Amino acid sequence: MSENYDYSYEWDIKYCYLNSFVLRNKFNITNNEELNIAEIEYTSLSIAEINHLVKPSGFTNLYR
Repeated sequence: MSENYDYSYEWDIKYCYLNSFVLRNKFNITNNEELNIAEIEYTSLSIAEINHLVKPSGFTNLYR
């Protein structure tokens, strides 16, 4: 996954797990590769949900 994107930063106790350069996250994943996969999957699911939202009936003129 690291060939797709990478970001660099200095280690900071506030933003990274102890003795790791993995950013703190809501999934509590401490492995960088696992976090990259989880980010991709979560983003994909969020986009799919947005694409399947039902259009409000009172605003049909906005979706032409």
